[in-house]
Amino acid sequence: MSNAALTTRLKKGLSVLMLPKVSALLAALIYGFWAYYSQQQPGTIIAIRAGAVQACFAFSSTLLLASIALLLLEKLSSRVKAIIYCSCALVLIPLALHFLNGTPNILAAMLPGLVIGHTYLISLVLLNH
Repeated sequence: MSNAALTTRLKKGLSVLMLPKVSALLAALIYGFWAYYSQQQPGTIIAIRAGAVQACFAFSSTLLLASIALLLLEKLSSRVKAIIYCSCALVLIPLALHFLNGTPNILAAMLPGLVIGHTYLISLVLLNH
């Protein structure tokens, strides 16, 4: 396989992963499992609840994040502003949900989602400007 063909296949695969529905499903599975895993010590019920909270938020936020980021990018004509506004939502909403849920170690539950979510957000905005 030539380098050009490999590059084309790689770009096609990445574009599929950037689709909101695909990204949302992957986010729910990965972040939900992480939150569950990170809350094992306080007990199984707490871990299940933390995983469910994080999975639901990860799915919803990923699905909505793409459309909101692209809309803001179009309306504001500013990559930086679109990223900042979406970043605030990406941090504050799960923080509030975990606080209301009583998740003992909120940072541990949220950290992977924050890192990967911001990577997704920045990639999405940069690729669509």
